[in-house]
Amino acid sequence: MKYLNPFVLALALSLFIFTACQTTRVSVLEQSPDFELASYNSFGFFVSDAEGELSENYEQHIEYLKGEITQHMEARGLSKQAEGAELKI
Repeated sequence: MKYLNPFVLALALSLFIFTACQTTRVSVLEQSPDFELASYNSFGFFVSDAEGELSENYEQHIEYLKGEITQHMEARGLSKQAEGAELKI
C-alpha cells in the first residue's frame, strides 16, 4: 500500500485548518448617499415569515441578532418600538 507524502498531507491539513477557521467578511456594496442614521429616532424589526427547512436554532439566532442590533442602535440614541418605528430592520 502506498502512503501519502508527509509534505502533501501536512499541506492539505494546513489548508483545511486555515480555511475552516477563516472569518466571514461582510461588505456593504451599495450605500445611499442621503442616508443618515441620526435622522431617525426609533427603530423596529420586520416580522420574520421564514418557511421551509429551518435549523432548530433558527429562532435563537434571530433573537441573538436582534439583541445585538438593539444594543448598538440604542447606543446610537435610537429607541426600539414594536409599532410605528421610523426605521425598519
